[in-house]
Amino acid sequence: MILLRNMGYKNLCSVMTMLMMLAFLIDKVQQLCCKVYQQARKHVGTLRRLFEKIQNRIDIAAWDSWHHLLTFIGDPTSRPPPIGSGYIIA
Repeated sequence: MILLRNMGYKNLCSVMTMLMMLAFLIDKVQQLCCKVYQQARKHVGTLRRLFEKIQNRIDIAAWDSWHHLLTFIGDPTSRPPPIGSGYIIA
């Protein structure tokens, strides 16, 4: 709530709009430039399924980096899952 007190409720809509635009920009840059993201997206199929997989993997284990997570989603056999995550690669 400190953020809201400092920014004020008047600017809350503008701040949220800017954060959404920033998230959209980051997503588009990844789609165009990041080969690991593109491989994960291709392996999974739909964008919705990719985000479901990301959410699921984050809930189950701690990952070293986004690169590690997306590599595991794109090609699970190329890099092992985090230690203690309980993943079994068949």
